[in-house]
Amino acid sequence: MGGGGYTVRRQRLWENSALQSLDALLITSGVNCRYLCGFTGSSSILLLTPRRAHFFSDGRYREQSQTEVVDAEIHIVDGPLLPALKPLVGTSSAIGFESDHLTVATRTQLSELSPRLNWVPVSGVVEALRLVKDEGEIALISEAADLACAVLGDTLDLIGEGTSELAIAAALESGLRLRGSEGGAFEPIVVSGPRGACPHGRPADRHLAEGEAVTIDFGAVRGGYHSDITRSFCVGQPTPIVREWAEVLTRAIEAVLDRTEAGCPCQELDAVARQVIDAAGFGDYFVHSLGHGLGLEVHEGPRLSRTSSDSLAVGMVFTIEPGIYVPEKGGIRIEEDVVLAPDGPQLLTSFPRTVTLPQS
Repeated sequence: MGGGGYTVRRQRLWENSALQSLDALLITSGVNCRYLCGFTGSSSILLLTPRRAHFFSDGRYREQSQTEVVDAEIHIVDGPLLPALKPLVGTSSAIGFESDHLTVATRTQLSELSPRLNWVPVSGVVEALRLVKDEGEIALISEAADLACAVLGDTLDLIGEGTSELAIAAALESGLRLRGSEGGAFEPIVVSGPRGACPHGRPADRHLAEGEAVTIDFGAVRGGYHSDITRSFCVGQPTPIVREWAEVLTRAIEAVLDRTEAGCPCQELDAVARQVIDAAGFGDYFVHSLGHGLGLEVHEGPRLSRTSSDSLAVGMVFTIEPGIYVPEKGGIRIEEDVVLAPDGPQLLTSFPRTVTLPQS
């Protein structure tokens, strides 16, 4: 991303009405720091004023910060970072801090910097900017989605009777690295047979059997941006119940895509999917929300859930991932990554939704 892009983001941040009475804003979230200045390391804080940006890190990142941090004064600190703020905040009166990302202990340290400072809790202001992606961000998420789809295709030959969930997970993880992912978006979910009823089950030393379904959920990372895809397959010919589950989930996804447009409440999209699954008699077995946003974090806004207050806007990237999970019998999930473009929703995940393996 060009340096001007980070500067524009910081300028837009100060347009938020929640910041109008503040002299400065302290960014302590590593993800938000990366979003606002480009730094990818694990130790950083960013002090912003309407006209300037001060970046702080430690000696491990002296060289890295010089190459990554954009349009900010760099301060390399020997020791804890927060005390280094003191010379810069002495004349300020009201400084915002990210209340969602600060521990009680750190908040206490801020109070000790100066008795004259008024530390003001601020929530979600950077995350609000991150909701809508620019072209560069969408391109990176699309790359990550393509990469995950390719790795899933590479792994299909491994899915068969006698293969363990752990072996499939290992193939996914190594495949991501070999194809150029910066890592996995999260620990892969691989659950088979009755364990398919566990939406977030961790891979186990369980071996697939003929006629069972296996659900695979994983993602790739490109330029810090995440993808997230889920597909389910049957070992051998799909059973009638698995076919029915897959058909219901596919109808739910298509119904959601038909309703997806700018201004649509995310709560409504969750309801659309739930109506399809309810009508098929599986409503009690769809036990999580419909989806979530994708970006520098694999789970971020917008939230597609029963209780979400978010609404869709052009440029948002999110998942649609309905599932059916029947205790003691198993379950499946199908997940797509979607961007809301000016002319409507576009799928970023291109992998077929079929539960039938190519060799079956």
